[in-house]
Amino acid sequence: AAGVTCLALAKERLWQMGALEPAFRSKIDIGLRDGLIWLGEYFDVSRNPEPSGAAALWHYYWIYGLERAGSKTGVTYLGKHDWYREGATYLLAAQQADGSWPQAGADGRPADHTESAITQTCFAVLFLRRATAKPPIPMVPTFTGGGDK
Repeated sequence: AAGVTCLALAKERLWQMGALEPAFRSKIDIGLRDGLIWLGEYFDVSRNPEPSGAAALWHYYWIYGLERAGSKTGVTYLGKHDWYREGATYLLAAQQADGSWPQAGADGRPADHTESAITQTCFAVLFLRRATAKPPIPMVPTFTGGGDK
């Protein structure tokens, strides 16, 4: 998710500077396409892409990473998944009566001691608010001509 977001940011900034040359745009678009395909294949808001070790930590940060990638590229779907609808449904189901989200580890998953209820709530709100600015131009990969290499 971070890689897709970084490529979209680079593409956006180069376009704004008038420096997005067609050959380089094609390379960025290949990376964006491949990253979006990977996100679609491994999409799951209920867990991080890798279920054990350090990758299992910071679950709500992972969900917020999906928001950044989805918003910055302007896509509605990652694979067959409406990333925002599925993420919002998951987060709203986990919201507590006082409006916050529980501290990481409360559900038995691995957690870092810094994944407090405050940080979890911040990432949930950032996702739900769609805090990442939409791109001024479409960031989804575009290909003209033969092939993708």
